Amino acid sequence: MRGITPNMPAGDSARVSPAKTLNRCVPMDAELTALEQKLSQFMEFCQRLRVENTALRQQLAAAVNENKHLTDKIGAARSRLETLLEKMPEDEA
Repeated sequence: MRGITPNMPAGDSARVSPAKTLNRCVPMDAELTALEQKLSQFMEFCQRLRVENTALRQQLAAAVNENKHLTDKIGAARSRLETLLEKMPEDEA
Protein backbone atom coordinates (compact mmCIF):
# COMPACT_ATOMS: atom_id res chain seq x y z
CA MET A 1 0.00 0.00 0.00
CA ARG A 2 1.85 3.04 -1.26
CA GLY A 3 0.38 6.47 -1.41
CA ILE A 4 0.92 10.14 -0.92
CA THR A 5 0.41 11.24 2.65
CA PRO A 6 -0.61 14.76 3.69
CA ASN A 7 2.16 17.34 3.99
CA MET A 8 4.59 15.26 1.94
CA PRO A 9 5.83 16.13 -1.49
CA ALA A 10 4.90 13.70 -4.26
CA GLY A 11 8.50 12.56 -4.68
CA ASP A 12 8.66 11.39 -1.04
CA SER A 13 5.71 9.03 -1.37
CA ALA A 14 7.97 6.18 -2.46
CA ARG A 15 9.69 6.28 0.94
CA VAL A 16 6.47 5.91 3.00
CA SER A 17 6.10 2.37 4.23
CA PRO A 18 2.70 0.71 4.73
CA ALA A 19 3.40 0.53 8.46
CA LYS A 20 3.87 4.31 8.66
CA THR A 21 0.66 4.87 6.71
CA LEU A 22 -1.20 2.48 9.04
CA ASN A 23 0.25 4.22 12.10
CA ARG A 24 -1.15 7.50 10.85
CA CYS A 25 -4.63 5.96 10.66
CA VAL A 26 -4.61 4.92 14.32
CA PRO A 27 -4.35 8.50 15.65
CA MET A 28 -7.04 9.53 13.17
CA ASP A 29 -9.34 6.82 14.52
CA ALA A 30 -8.64 8.02 18.04
CA GLU A 31 -9.38 11.60 16.98
CA LEU A 32 -12.63 10.52 15.35
CA THR A 33 -13.63 8.59 18.47
CA ALA A 34 -12.83 11.61 20.64
CA LEU A 35 -14.81 13.83 18.28
CA GLU A 36 -17.77 11.44 18.40
CA GLN A 37 -17.67 11.53 22.21
CA LYS A 38 -17.53 15.31 22.26
CA LEU A 39 -20.39 15.53 19.79
CA SER A 40 -22.44 13.12 21.90
CA GLN A 41 -21.73 15.17 25.04
CA PHE A 42 -22.68 18.35 23.18
CA MET A 43 -25.96 16.82 22.04
CA GLU A 44 -26.76 15.69 25.60
CA PHE A 45 -25.91 19.17 26.87
CA CYS A 46 -28.22 20.74 24.26
CA GLN A 47 -31.03 18.40 25.31
CA ARG A 48 -30.54 19.34 28.98
CA LEU A 49 -30.64 23.02 27.99
CA ARG A 50 -33.88 22.46 26.08
CA VAL A 51 -35.47 20.83 29.11
CA GLU A 52 -34.21 23.60 31.39
CA ASN A 53 -35.40 26.25 28.93
CA THR A 54 -38.88 24.71 28.87
CA ALA A 55 -39.00 24.67 32.67
CA LEU A 56 -37.82 28.29 32.84
CA ARG A 57 -40.45 29.37 30.31
CA GLN A 58 -43.14 27.70 32.43
CA GLN A 59 -41.81 29.38 35.58
CA LEU A 60 -41.76 32.74 33.81
CA ALA A 61 -45.33 32.30 32.59
CA ALA A 62 -46.45 31.42 36.12
CA ALA A 63 -44.61 34.46 37.54
CA VAL A 64 -46.16 36.76 34.92
CA ASN A 65 -49.63 35.43 35.75
CA GLU A 66 -49.00 35.85 39.49
CA ASN A 67 -47.74 39.39 38.87
CA LYS A 68 -50.89 40.24 36.92
CA HIS A 69 -53.07 38.76 39.67
CA LEU A 70 -51.28 40.77 42.35
CA THR A 71 -51.44 43.96 40.25
CA ASP A 72 -55.18 43.47 39.88
CA LYS A 73 -55.54 42.98 43.65
CA ILE A 74 -53.56 46.15 44.33
CA GLY A 75 -55.76 48.07 41.89
CA ALA A 76 -58.92 46.79 43.61
CA ALA A 77 -57.53 47.69 47.05
CA ARG A 78 -56.58 51.18 45.81
CA SER A 79 -60.07 51.69 44.44
CA ARG A 80 -61.69 50.65 47.73
CA LEU A 81 -59.37 52.95 49.70
CA GLU A 82 -60.16 55.89 47.42
CA THR A 83 -63.88 55.22 47.87
CA LEU A 84 -63.47 55.13 51.66
CA LEU A 85 -61.42 58.33 51.64
CA GLU A 86 -64.12 60.10 49.63
CA LYS A 87 -66.75 59.08 52.19
CA MET A 88 -64.76 60.36 55.15
CA PRO A 89 -65.73 63.80 56.38
CA GLU A 90 -63.14 66.50 56.04
CA ASP A 91 -61.73 68.06 59.18
CA GLU A 92 -62.90 71.59 59.78
CA ALA A 93 -60.34 73.63 61.53
